[in-house]
Amino acid sequence: MKLDPPTRRDIGATIARLLLAAGAVRFARERPFTLAAGWASPVYVDCRVLIGDPAARRAVTACAAQAVAAAFAPGEIEIIAGAETAGIPYAAWLADALDLPLTYVRKRPLGIGRNAQVEGADVEKRRVLLVDDLTTDGASKVAFTRGLRMAGADVRDALTIFHNAAFADIAGPRRAKLCGNAPVTHVPESAAVVIVPSPLRGPLRGEGGSDLQQ
Repeated sequence: MKLDPPTRRDIGATIARLLLAAGAVRFARERPFTLAAGWASPVYVDCRVLIGDPAARRAVTACAAQAVAAAFAPGEIEIIAGAETAGIPYAAWLADALDLPLTYVRKRPLGIGRNAQVEGADVEKRRVLLVDDLTTDGASKVAFTRGLRMAGADVRDALTIFHNAAFADIAGPRRAKLCGNAPVTHVPESAAVVIVPSPLRGPLRGEGGSDLQQ
């Protein structure tokens, strides 16, 4: 999955504006946030805030659909797979926009019933696009990709709403060690929202709820 730089930049700018407007970018003035990857960060981006705003989620879905249309040939992607849990709503809206089957994948098998890790559309021998809300080190994408492949899916790419490239220097080698050539392809380059260009400037939300101007 590869987007040309202008398309990637435009989508990233739109996503960054949406995140800022929704108050999804939080800044820790004293104690840093602990990310799922285990790293400390002065900035926390919560893409789940967007799902509560109908206009924002429509805009995000439009960006995702634009990215898929630009990156893949018509009919190349056969199924959209949402990553547990925050990736599922984005995947559902994207699948609906593209009129494609939907499935979702857990981090691990459920342990009850069919003990399934993948639920929904049958992914066996089908080209699947994994969708999640964000990526830092990509470790969770490895687990999701592994689960889908074990179910017979052809998974080569992942679309995430936000890619935290602030940790790229350490996330890249870690991701490579974890998954070799497993796919983690990120659509919007909206990672550096704290130091975005002036057209994207807006309020950042502090721990105490106050707005922090860039």
